[in-house]
Amino acid sequence: MKSLLLAEVPLVLLVPKDSPVGTAEELWTLKRISEPLISLPADETISRLFQKGLKARKVVWTPSIVASSLDSLVAYVSSGYGLGVGLAPSAQQARRMGLRVLPLDGFNRLQVMALWQGTPAPALGFLIDQTRHYAENHRRTAGS
Repeated sequence: MKSLLLAEVPLVLLVPKDSPVGTAEELWTLKRISEPLISLPADETISRLFQKGLKARKVVWTPSIVASSLDSLVAYVSSGYGLGVGLAPSAQQARRMGLRVLPLDGFNRLQVMALWQGTPAPALGFLIDQTRHYAENHRRTAGS
């Protein structure tokens, strides 16, 4: 079995524009977080990573609303039902809907991997080559 890390995507906390919460760290200092949490189902990787990060900070915050998708999660937060845990790519959509995006510093990132056995299918081979090419160029640019 072979694998390639394609991307590491940071988790973010989505909050309504008018929310008094300025940073996620403010929430971790509270004895009890009164804001409802909107999350994906507990068996989703995003939810597991978020709960693992909370546990490391000795914070208990269970979901009040379980959304079926990131799109519906953003819509619930936009409608004022609570704060939501999402991914950095959903941040662009969130901003368009008038939400603020708070980084979740120190939380594990979602890893996107390609897995294959033997010779990869042509489409996967192309993706692997492009990812490696991008990574090499990014390393060269970052090192300059």
